Amino acid sequence: MLSPSFPNSNNSQFHICMKIYFPLTVGCDMKNDIDMVKNKIYNAIVINKQETVYEPDRFREFCISAGATKLFDTILCSITSFRHSADRTRLNKKRVVSFIYNLCYCLSQTCNPLQIDHALYLRSNQINQEGIETEHIMGHTPARRTVNNVVNTMSESHFKSFEDFITEATERKWLIVLIVDDFTSIHTKNGLRKINPLKQRPCVL
Repeated sequence: MLSPSFPNSNNSQFHICMKIYFPLTVGCDMKNDIDMVKNKIYNAIVINKQETVYEPDRFREFCISAGATKLFDTILCSITSFRHSADRTRLNKKRVVSFIYNLCYCLSQTCNPLQIDHALYLRSNQINQEGIETEHIMGHTPARRTVNNVVNTMSESHFKSFEDFITEATERKWLIVLIVDDFTSIHTKNGLRKINPLKQRPCVL
């Protein structure tokens, strides 16, 4: 409710006295619900290595199972209008999933499954360290050190798996065929220059 008052008619400035009325009831206790979902993410996904839930309907049930029975619907209602199409509403549901994950990450940086997945996706698209730091400030990715540690751990794990596979294949005398796509080109970071045709041929081992 706005109630303007003009203390001096000769003065172009005026004061606005504002009264804000809050509803008597709210959809959910946001702080308590986020805390419950954060605990559920940490115990189920981070500790017990369960699958990260991204599908909106499944994530809604995930929140309900954590005790936050109204959290998902309250946030969805606050960002959805009757004017929105069905496609827009489906998109908003996906955004609610991301929003809740980000809120839980802001509360505890150990609850970071979405942030790690997003960071790995960005790394695969050649984002630099400064970009990762910017995304971290926005709450979209973990810190650069965490991302680098995850990448290094995955690299070591993949190398160990490949090494074990080669060892087993040698022991069992398997035939190993390695095919490199003949459209693959090898060049420097500075861009495409004169490409050696030999580097574009398929490699068979």
